[in-house]
This record gives sequence, C-alpha cells and structure tokens, in this order.
Amino acid sequence: MAALAKQLGVSRATLYRQVGNATGVQARVGEPVSLRKSDEALFAAVKVVMGARGLRGTTLDAVATQAKVSVVTLHRRFGDRLGLLRAFMDALPARQAGRALAGADVKQVREVLVQFTRQALVEFEGSLEVMRAMLGDPAAAEELSAKGRDPARGVSAGVLAYFSRCVSAGTLAGDPGALTTVYLSSLFGFGLVIGTFLRGQSLASPASAELLVSSFLEGALPRRRR
Repeated sequence: MAALAKQLGVSRATLYRQVGNATGVQARVGEPVSLRKSDEALFAAVKVVMGARGLRGTTLDAVATQAKVSVVTLHRRFGDRLGLLRAFMDALPARQAGRALAGADVKQVREVLVQFTRQALVEFEGSLEVMRAMLGDPAAAEELSAKGRDPARGVSAGVLAYFSRCVSAGTLAGDPGALTTVYLSSLFGFGLVIGTFLRGQSLASPASAELLVSSFLEGALPRRRR
C-alpha cells in the first residue's frame, strides 16, 4: 500500500480511507495490484486477437483471455468493447505522430513529410494485423471508425491542419482537403500493398519514404518553387 500511495501521489492515510486495504484495491481493479497489466500489454493482446480473429472477433472475452486478465478488469478500465478499441486506436504511434504534425515547421515541408512518412511506415510494419483486419472487413472498420474514432485526434486531422498551414504560408499549393486525401491514400495504399502482398520487401526504408514524399510533392508544390 505504501508503494501504491507513492505511485499515485497520495498519502497512505488517504489511500486507506478511500479503498480500505489491499483487498479493497483488488476489488476496484479486478486483479491484484502486483499483477496489474499495463495498457500497452492489453493493447498488445488486442493486436494479437485482431490479427487472428478479425475486427468483429475482437471481443472483451477474447482480449481478456489473450491478456490473461478478467473481463471485469477490461470493463472497469475501458467501459466496454468500444471503449477498449477507442483507447487502442488512440494509442497507436501513427495517430500520436499525426496529431504532432499539426504544429510542424511549414518551411521544411519535405523534411517534415519524410520524417512523418517513415514513422507511419514503421507503424505499418508493427501493426499489419490491424490493417489487414480492417481491410478484410470494411463494414466493421467503417462502423468502428464512425463510433470509436475522434476525428479531431486522428492522423487525417493532423495532416489536414499541417497542409492548411502550408497552403496559407505558400509552401504548398491546392486545396488542403484534397492534398490530405491524396497523401494519405498513397501512404496507406503503399503500406497495405507492400505489407500484404509483397512480404519480405522493405516497407519502412528511407528510400520508400523519400519516394512517396517526392511523388506527392511533384503535384503539391507551388510551380514557382519547383
């Protein structure tokens, strides 16, 4: 209890008053504190289940079995299946990088996009089972996207915000929404094709990132800057 109080940043007296004792803590989290799984461990279980059973088969029961925790634990930490999948999606590194992209330097478009593209391709290599699950069941993926995705926190929102700033600054030309669609289509399309059909070929190589960005910028840079 002393270690837990220190980790939570409260006094032992406060912790005892709120939960009573270690048994009370266990009752709240649904598992012994010493065995409490991190979110990362639970999300790793989600990826395994999704790869094996697809999007529709990624249930709380299946994830709990894979992670070796109780279903009660998942309910208490994420609310329901949708809450778990929403938290899983929000934690994907590509989404975090996409949100950070919104504030990137508009004067260094090529460098910024090459770095982000490489990060995204690395994420593809680590999450191909997720992408294949979504590709294999578009209806379920669309439903999950509509119900579980916060558009303001997604990759597309970060890319759109960055491209909008670039167009305003004159470092890119065109409609920001159209630029976002073209860029993300080429990025995700490349990741899915290489990862699914051409296994063994390097997906996240610097050359691949450079090629994708160069192809995109060929049509997106202002003509006076070419």
